[in-house]
Amino acid sequence: MADPSHAIRAYMVGSFQELPPSIIQDLENGSLSLLSIVKLLGESLLDEQDEVRTRAVHFLADILAHFLPTNPSNQQRKPLEATPSQDPPSNTTSIFTPQVVKTLTTFFSEKLSDAVLIAENFAKSSKAPQPLPASAPMTKLKEVEQQTIRGSDMLVACLNALNCLSACHGHTPNQPRGFGVVESHKVSEALFSNLRTSDHPQSLRFLVYSLLDSLVAHHRSNLKSYKSAATLAAEAAAMAEDDSDDDAQSPGDQAITGDKNKEEGEEAMEKKKGSKKEDKACVGKDFLKGYVKLVSGEKDPRNLMVLFGVDKVLLTEWEMDTELTEAFFDITYCYFPISFRPPPDDPYGITSDDLKLALRGVLSSTPSFAPYGYPLLLEKLSAAGGPAKLDTLRTLIASLPVYGRAAAKANSKSLWEALKIEIFHATDEETSQLSCRALTQLVTVMYEGVDPPEGLAPMMVNDCLIELEEPGKSLAKAALKVLACLVKATRSTAYLAIYAFMDQMMKMFTDPEIDLAVRAPILAGVGELLAVLAAVYRNPEGGQSSSKEVTQGPPQTVKLVGGGGVDSISVQTNTNSDVGSGGGLQASVVSKEERSYDLDGRPLDPFLSELLTSLSNGLRSTSYRRSALHAFSSVVSISILFSTSSPHGSSSVEVEAMDLDEEERAQGDQVGGKEDGKTRKTGPFLSNEEISFLTHNVSEMLTLPLGDEVREEALCAIEVISNERFGGGLTQGACGAGGAGGEGGKTMEKVVLPVLLECLPDRILPQREERSSDVTMQEGEGTQPGLEAVKGKIRRSLGAISRLCLIPQVFDIVVVRLFTKLELCCNKKSEGEEEESEEIKEANKGYARGIILTLQTLLDEKKARGHRDLARHGQNLPQRIVKLVLSGLGDQVTQAGISASQEIVADCSKLLATLVRTIDKNRQRGLMEMLEKAFVKGEGDLVPSHLRGGKFRPLELSASTEEADDDYGWMKSIRDTVALYGAAIVASCKGAGLPRFTNSDDETEIAVELIRRVLGWTLDSSEKIRSELQIRTGKMILCTVVNKFIPEPAPVGFTAMLSKFWEEKIVGLEKATTSSYSKRIMALQVWMWIAKGLVVRSSKEAERMLEKVRSDVFERSGESNQDDDDQREDAWKFSKEAARSLEIVARSDDGVVSKENGCIVRLLYKQRLFSYLLPLVIQGYRSHQSKTPTSTDQDELESGVSGGRNPQTIYLISLSSLLPSLPPTTLTSQLSSLFPLLIQSLSLPDPKARSYSSNTLTISLELGKKIRDDRIEKEKEREVAIKLSGRRVADQLASSTSTSDEVENQKPLQQQEEVDLLALNESHLGTIIKRCNQNFEKARFNSTSTRVSSLRTLTSLARCLPYQALRPYKNQVLSGLASPGRGIDDDKRIVRMAAVDCRDVWYGLEE
Repeated sequence: MADPSHAIRAYMVGSFQELPPSIIQDLENGSLSLLSIVKLLGESLLDEQDEVRTRAVHFLADILAHFLPTNPSNQQRKPLEATPSQDPPSNTTSIFTPQVVKTLTTFFSEKLSDAVLIAENFAKSSKAPQPLPASAPMTKLKEVEQQTIRGSDMLVACLNALNCLSACHGHTPNQPRGFGVVESHKVSEALFSNLRTSDHPQSLRFLVYSLLDSLVAHHRSNLKSYKSAATLAAEAAAMAEDDSDDDAQSPGDQAITGDKNKEEGEEAMEKKKGSKKEDKACVGKDFLKGYVKLVSGEKDPRNLMVLFGVDKVLLTEWEMDTELTEAFFDITYCYFPISFRPPPDDPYGITSDDLKLALRGVLSSTPSFAPYGYPLLLEKLSAAGGPAKLDTLRTLIASLPVYGRAAAKANSKSLWEALKIEIFHATDEETSQLSCRALTQLVTVMYEGVDPPEGLAPMMVNDCLIELEEPGKSLAKAALKVLACLVKATRSTAYLAIYAFMDQMMKMFTDPEIDLAVRAPILAGVGELLAVLAAVYRNPEGGQSSSKEVTQGPPQTVKLVGGGGVDSISVQTNTNSDVGSGGGLQASVVSKEERSYDLDGRPLDPFLSELLTSLSNGLRSTSYRRSALHAFSSVVSISILFSTSSPHGSSSVEVEAMDLDEEERAQGDQVGGKEDGKTRKTGPFLSNEEISFLTHNVSEMLTLPLGDEVREEALCAIEVISNERFGGGLTQGACGAGGAGGEGGKTMEKVVLPVLLECLPDRILPQREERSSDVTMQEGEGTQPGLEAVKGKIRRSLGAISRLCLIPQVFDIVVVRLFTKLELCCNKKSEGEEEESEEIKEANKGYARGIILTLQTLLDEKKARGHRDLARHGQNLPQRIVKLVLSGLGDQVTQAGISASQEIVADCSKLLATLVRTIDKNRQRGLMEMLEKAFVKGEGDLVPSHLRGGKFRPLELSASTEEADDDYGWMKSIRDTVALYGAAIVASCKGAGLPRFTNSDDETEIAVELIRRVLGWTLDSSEKIRSELQIRTGKMILCTVVNKFIPEPAPVGFTAMLSKFWEEKIVGLEKATTSSYSKRIMALQVWMWIAKGLVVRSSKEAERMLEKVRSDVFERSGESNQDDDDQREDAWKFSKEAARSLEIVARSDDGVVSKENGCIVRLLYKQRLFSYLLPLVIQGYRSHQSKTPTSTDQDELESGVSGGRNPQTIYLISLSSLLPSLPPTTLTSQLSSLFPLLIQSLSLPDPKARSYSSNTLTISLELGKKIRDDRIEKEKEREVAIKLSGRRVADQLASSTSTSDEVENQKPLQQQEEVDLLALNESHLGTIIKRCNQNFEKARFNSTSTRVSSLRTLTSLARCLPYQALRPYKNQVLSGLASPGRGIDDDKRIVRMAAVDCRDVWYGLEE
C-alpha cells in the first residue's frame, strides 16, 4: 500500500484535480479509514489560509461524492416526489459507519459558517467580478456566475457533502445509517443561522434548496421536532426562572399556592389541553419559519421547480397555524400567475407549463389557503387575460375540491358571476371550456349528496331559462353550456336542470303560435343537453370528480416518494362539513356519485309523450330533421344505457313496492313506487315499441337521396341502436354479451334490416319510364332516371349495411340474406326469359360486385375490431362462393352468367382468401382437398353437373388445346376460375397441403411439380384464353409455394428447373420475333415473383436469381447486335422493364408474402436485400461511367436517341425502382453514395424513375431536419446534465446513450452520415432546383405524379435548408411556379395544390 500522506499532499498542492486513485482503492479494500484521512488532513483543515482549508474540505467532500453519489434534483418531477438516490457500493456501510456519518455531519455543519465567511470576504475583495445587469448576454452572465462560485468553493463542497450525508437513512440494504434526529437539526440550524440565499448566485442557491429537498424527503418526522437556537435559549431561560421562583417560595406560600391550585384544577387542565392542542397545530414551527425566511424572494425557474415540490410536501403534511399558513401563502401566491418565457439559449429546458403545473400543485395542496386564495383567484380572473386567465381557471379547477364545500359556499355568488361572464361572453373557445369545467367543479363541490339543491343552482337555472326564451340566439347556446355543467355535476342538479329545461322547451315546441323556424334550435338544444346526460351514463367512471367530506374513520395514508425510500404520512379528515371558510378546514376527499337514469330521478319521464311527438314531427320535417336526428340519438342512448345498467345491473335504485299481483309483476312494464305521492316508472326510458317506431323513421332516411350530412346523422343515430358505440362487448373481442343478444340487436333485426334489405332487389330489371299514378312518390325520388334511382338505392343500402351490421346477431342474418341476393342476382337467365340489354347486364354485374364488396368490408371491419365470430362463416361460405362462380360457367352452347365474369371472380377470390384465413389448419386442409378434387380432377359437389365428366379441367387448358381459336371465350372463363383456387393456396398455411400432380409423397417434389405445372399454365397458353387475372394468380401461387415449401438450400430439381426456365423463356427469346417481347416481359415478372418468395426468407438462391438479371440483362442492355430496328427497340424496352421489375422484389405492401398467409418472413430481410442490391447497382453504374456517359440533355432524352441507351440508364432506373421501399436506416447510411445517382435519375426518360427520385430527396430532407432538431435537443439535455451534476455524469450519460444506439440499428456507425444529410442536399442545391423546375412542367416524361413529387421536393428544400443557401434561387422558383401552363396554372388540380403550397413556403422565406 502506498503512503496515503504522499497522495494527500499531492492533492493539496494541486497535482491531482480529482481524488487520487490510491486513496479510493485503499478505502475500498479497507486498508485506510476515514479517521486516518481526517488525521492526515488535520493541519490543513485548521490552516489559517482560506485556500488551504478550502482544498482540505474539498478533499473530504469529494470522497463523500464518490462513495455516496446522489442523482441531481429533477427540476421537472411531480410535486410530492423526490428523486431517489443511487444505490451506493456494497462496501459503503463499512466505510461510513453511523458514528462516521454523525461526525462528518457535525463537521460540515460547523464548517458552513467558515464557508459563508470566506464567500463574503471574496465578494468584498478585488478578485470578485463586477455585477452585470439581467439583460446582459447569457454567456457573460455565466462567466460572472462561475467566477463567483470559485470564491465559494468551500461552501459548495459543504453543501454537496451534507446532501450526500442526508441520504444516509438506511432505508435500503446498502444504504449507510447514522443521519438521524440530531443530525437533521444540526444541518437545519446551520442553514438557517448562517445562510442568506440572496447573497449567493443561482447555482449555489440550487445546492441549498436541493439539500432542503433531501431533508424533507428523507427526514420529515425528524424536522417536526426541530427547535432553533433562539427557541432553545428562551426555553432554558424560562425553565431557569421557574426553578429560581420555586426555590424562593416559603412553606406557607407553597401551602397557599397548593390550595389555590386545587380550587382551580379544572381550569388548569383545560389550559393544559388547549396548550397541547396549540402545540400540535404548530408542530415544526421553527423549521417552517426558517424555511420561509431562507427561500423568500427566489426568482430562478430551476430553483423554483425544486421549492414548489418542497412546498407541497410541507403544506400537505405539516399542520400550520394561521400565521404560518399566511406566510406560506405569501411566498407561493406571489408567483401567480406565472408569465415566464424561457430565453432562446436556455440550457435547462424548463418551460412555462412546467412552472405552472408545479405552482398549481402547491396552491391546491391545502384547504387552509381557501380564505386567501379565493379573493386572489377572483381578482386575477376579472383582471387577467390570455394565458394568465387560462392558468387562473385551471388553478381554480384544481383548488375547488381541496378547499372544500364551506369555502365554496362562502364564495359561490362571486364565483358564479365571474364564470358566467367567461361563459356567456367568452373571447375564445378554450376559455369557455375551462370556465365550464370550473363551474362543473364548483357545483359538484357544493351539491354532491345534497338534495334538493338550494341557493346557487336554482339561480343558475333561472338565468339560463331567461336566455333560452330565444333559443336561436348566441346566448342560448351559452345557457345550454351552463345547464350541461349542472347535468355533469351531481344527481340533484342534473334533475333540476333537465326538468326545468324540458318543461320550458316542450311548451315552446308545442305552442301553435310559435314560429316554425324556432323548432330547429329547440330540438338541437334538447339533443345537445340529452347527449351530455347520455355521456354521463355512458362513462360513469370518467365523470366529474368532486369533493366530499367523509365521516369519522381511520386517517388516510398518502404515500410520498422520498429520496431513498417511501415514507408515509397520515392526514386526518374532518367530519364537520360546514366548518367556516377560514383556515381550520381539513383536507377534502375526492369522490364521485354513482349516476344512472334511475338514480338521477328519471327527469325525462314527465315529458315522454311531448318528446316522442316532437321527435316524430322532426324526423318527417325537412327543415329541422338533423336536429331531430341528434335528439333521437341522445334519447335512444339514454334508454339503451339504462338497459345495460340500472335497475337490472349494478346501478340499481330501491323503490317502495306497491301491491301488485304476480301477473303485473311478470309483465314488468310498470313497477311502481311512491315518491311524493306519485307513481314512478322504472325500466328503460323508451319501450321497445317506441324505439322501433322512431327507428323505422330514421332507417328510411338511409335509403333516400337526402344528402350526405343528413345520411351521416341517420347512420350515427342507428349506430346507437346497433350497440357498436355504447355498451356492446364486441368491440373488445367478445361475441356473446352486450349488443349481440340485447334489445338493440332485436331492433336492428326487426326494424332496420327489413328497411335496408327491401331496397335490394333479387335482380335489377328493366325500369318503366312512367310511374303509376296510384304510387306515392317518396321524398328524393323522381329526380333521377329509373335505373339510376334503383342503383342509387342499392348503393346507399349496401353502404349502410356495411357500417351498421357488425354485431353477431345481425351479422349472421346479413350474411345469409346478402349471399342469397348474390346468388339470385348471378343466376343465369332461363330459356323462356326475355334477353337482357347490355345496360341491365352491367347493372346486375355492378350489383353483384357491390354485395361482394359489402361482405368484404364487413369481414375486414370485424377482423380489425377483434371479433371472434368469423370462423363459423369460414367453414361454409368458401364452398358457396366456389359453387356460385362455377355455376355461372356455361358450355360451348350456353352463355356464361355474370358470376363467371372476370371482375366478379377476382372479387370472390379476395373474399375467399379472407375467409380461409379465419379457419384453423384442419379445416383449411379439408377445404383444400375439396378444391383439389374440383379444380384438378374435375369432380365433386363443387363442380356443376354440366361440367362434369372431364369438361372442367382449368389447370390443363394451355396453348396446345386445339379448340382455343373456336371456343376461347368459354375456355378463358374456365381458366379464370383458377383464381379461386389460387386465393385458397395463397391464404392457407403450410399444413393445409398442396394439389398433387405427381405420385410422390415427398412434399418438396409435390411443390416442384406444382411450380412446373403453374409455370406452363401461366406462360404457355394462347393469348386468346389468357387474362391478367390468370397471370396475377399464377404469380401469387408461384411466390407463396416457393416460400412455404421449397427448403433451404434449394433442391437440385428446383434450381435446374429455374435455369431451364431462364434459358428458354428469357434469354432464349432474345432474338426471336417482335411478338415474343410480351412473353419475355411476362416471364421476367414471373421470375421476379419467384425471387420475391425466396427473398423474404433470406435465401441464397434469391441472390443468384437477381445476379442473372444483372449479368444477362442489365450488362447487355447497351449492346446492339440485333439486325432489326424493331428488335433493338424491343430489347431496350425489355431492359428498362427488367430494371423496373426490381420493385416487385423490394415491395412489401402487396399482402401476398405475409405471416398472415402462413409464409416464412425472416427478420430484417429487407436490410439484407438492400445491403446486397445497392452496392451491386452502384458498382454497375460506376463501371460503365467512363465508357458511355449518360446523356443529361433533356431534349435528347425525350427524343429517345441512343445517347441514353446504355447500362448506366438501366442501373439508374433500377435504383429508382428500389428507392420507395428503402428502410430509413438504409437510406441514411447509403445516401452519400447514392446522391449522384439520385440527381441523374431526375432526368431519366422514365416518369416513375423521376417521381421516385424526387420522393427520396424529399424524405432525405425531412429526415435530415429531424436529425438536426434531435441533435440540438440532445445537446440541450447534456448541458442541463452538466449544470446539474458536473461533466462526469454528463459524459456517463452520453456514453450510455451511445452504447444503446450501437445495439439498435448500429446508429453510431451512421451518425456521421446522418448529420450531413442537409449539407448533402445543400451541396447539390443548384442542380436539384434546376431539374425539379424542369420536371413540374408538362412534358413527355413528366406525368402527374412526377410533377407533384418535384413540387414537394422544392417545398421541402425551402422548409429544411437555411435561407442564405436558398436566396439565390428564390426568384427562379417563384417565376417558374407562376409561368403559364405550369405550376399554379397546371390543368391538374392536385398539381395546382402542390404548387400553391410550394409558392407559399418560398414566398415566406426571409432571413
